[in-house]
Amino acid sequence: MRRIVITTGAVVVVLATALVGATPILADDPPATDLVIGYPPPCDDPDAVSNVGVECSGVEAVDSIGPISPEIQTSAAATARADTALVAAEGPEALRKNCHLHSEVVLYSPLDWNRLASTLAAEASHCADYYVMVPAPEGNKTTPRADQAWRIRALGPRFHAMAEAHLGGWQTWVTTNNKTWREAGRLFRQRMTTASYDVALGDIWAMNEVPASVRQGAGQARRNLLDFLAGLYEGDGSAPTQGLVFIAGFGQRTQNLSTYLANMRGWLSDDAFWAEADGYVRFWGQEVYGDVRAWAVPETPRMTRAQHVIDYVMHPISSRAPAATAPPSRNRSSGVRTLPLRTRRGATRRRSDSPTSTTS
Repeated sequence: MRRIVITTGAVVVVLATALVGATPILADDPPATDLVIGYPPPCDDPDAVSNVGVECSGVEAVDSIGPISPEIQTSAAATARADTALVAAEGPEALRKNCHLHSEVVLYSPLDWNRLASTLAAEASHCADYYVMVPAPEGNKTTPRADQAWRIRALGPRFHAMAEAHLGGWQTWVTTNNKTWREAGRLFRQRMTTASYDVALGDIWAMNEVPASVRQGAGQARRNLLDFLAGLYEGDGSAPTQGLVFIAGFGQRTQNLSTYLANMRGWLSDDAFWAEADGYVRFWGQEVYGDVRAWAVPETPRMTRAQHVIDYVMHPISSRAPAATAPPSRNRSSGVRTLPLRTRRGATRRRSDSPTSTTS
């Protein structure tokens, strides 16, 4: 059965907003020590496409920016009861038995995740599973936000919470305490359990986010990232769980992409990295927040505009080295799933045997 991966990011912040006390280290600078993976782009970087914009805005993350209507609550609860009863009677595959395609919908909404999930649950498809990211709390970025996972799971067996593993917070923990990245990942999984995330019920972790230094291959950035992912996957060893990884990118209006393209091709050609990453990661979420000024060119046909969007959203795949120069294994799928994180919905097929399903 084919599967579709859909992602939507409800990001409503301006990436260029200044952040008081922001690190002076630029996104393209190499890590300072062997323990460092890298740094997010500065808040005033006009070419950055990054979830750091949420933190740059200074807006506090809340589970709902407005009340959930009684009609939505009633409908979502009724759907959850029906789905739960069906799964209890016939097993988890009962929800998909009449589905030609199965979708996996990844939701990133740092300001409104519960209301968004409830609205979707009111009319949720039997042929989809929904993964809702819950951001780490302000002031304690190494601890998953508590009292949230059960709210997501209460929407039915197709809804799963994703606990944010905040790279910046854990990087500070690793360097301050002189610990390993694997230890950091394992400790995060312990804290997920303490905060009532349940991987047995489909909850997963979401690492936010891969900086430019990994794409560049600077220092020990790739090795450190793999160690962090290994720890996140392993936990205490009792329930290995793959998760999601967000990847910072470049804006659609960026003019000079020569360095970016060279780095991307080099990263995609690192067979050893992707062979190991395959085992740890379920989804790679490339951040590609489109710019209407770039794709909605005045007086252009609708299909031309659509092609502009497709070119940008799918650029991690099209930026691979030509077949004549790329290593053979990078011309085929690495096995992990790529999805474009957009401010509107985008989709890629999730087929581990597909020769065109290349990771970004």
